[in-house]
Amino acid sequence: MKETPPPVTLRRTPAAALVTASPLLVWYAQEARAYSLVVLLCTVAFWQLARARRAVPGAVSWWAVAAALALTAHYVAVFPVAVEAALLLWWRRDRAVGLAVAAVGVVGVALIPLIVTQRGNALANEGAARPLRAVAE
Repeated sequence: MKETPPPVTLRRTPAAALVTASPLLVWYAQEARAYSLVVLLCTVAFWQLARARRAVPGAVSWWAVAAALALTAHYVAVFPVAVEAALLLWWRRDRAVGLAVAAVGVVGVALIPLIVTQRGNALANEGAARPLRAVAE
């Protein structure tokens, strides 16, 4: 016998309206969009790392895909990806791991010119220099 879902209460609707119309949350969503993607991709990479530790077929390849995408989303992903790569090389010393780590390394090296270019870009660094109080005023 199927259970029916509980009815939507009227208490949730005003809360959803407040969150949807909140200027602060809209601003944060615009500013933090790259970070949420990095968190998602690093989480997937960590999940695949755990699967690779148990020698699940294809996990190393999927780790390489998730790690490379995390690096392309934001350069701060180099820290968890480097730790994961070192752990993979420590745990498993086979050809698949070497190729996966090398492929992620190539992606990281290919992104260095972009990082150097964005470092000198005033528009890319504009949001980081302003405190939240200044934006809200």
